[in-house]
Amino acid sequence: MKVERRAFLSAAGAGALLAAARKTRAAEKRKYKACVIGDTDAGGYGHNLHMVWGAREDVAVTGLADPHAEARASRARQCGAERTYADYREMLAKERPDLVVIGPRSTVRHKEYVLAAAAAGAHG
Repeated sequence: MKVERRAFLSAAGAGALLAAARKTRAAEKRKYKACVIGDTDAGGYGHNLHMVWGAREDVAVTGLADPHAEARASRARQCGAERTYADYREMLAKERPDLVVIGPRSTVRHKEYVLAAAAAGAHG
């Protein structure tokens, strides 16, 4: 059977478009895991950063860390965090988030938080 060049290229192009569309739909359905690092005693959650993912249907807040037990429970309820942790390092190791919000207003430990989030594989 002889296939014309134009027919072949047209079919190949349509196949590539269909594959790209399927890939895009799969990516759109992905749910990103987000975690929140807060420290009530070191500036809390500046500008309510723990609430940043609330309007995103493609993001689930899987963990929130704060060494202060009462504030941790309260902030987790506010943002819908699935689990809470006293230690952010434990949270990052267990949750393996895609995204991390670093909440404390005090910047004294920000570098430590950012490096720990990056080591856990978080993108932002």
